[in-house]
Amino acid sequence: MGKDCIVSDVYYKVTVTKGELSSCVYWWEKSYANLLKSVDFLYKYAKMDAIELEIISKKDYERGE
Repeated sequence: MGKDCIVSDVYYKVTVTKGELSSCVYWWEKSYANLLKSVDFLYKYAKMDAIELEIISKKDYERGE
């Protein structure tokens, strides 16, 4: 990717953890910047202990894998 390339439509498998509980969800965001805002929100307001991000393909996102 060149310096002028704009990445859009990012897909992630997200595992959020609070205490002994954890949940796995599949996220789609229009940009990486939006994803960072969502993660920041989870830490600040939902008080999550950990957020694990795994980048996945659109195909995996659609299959929920």
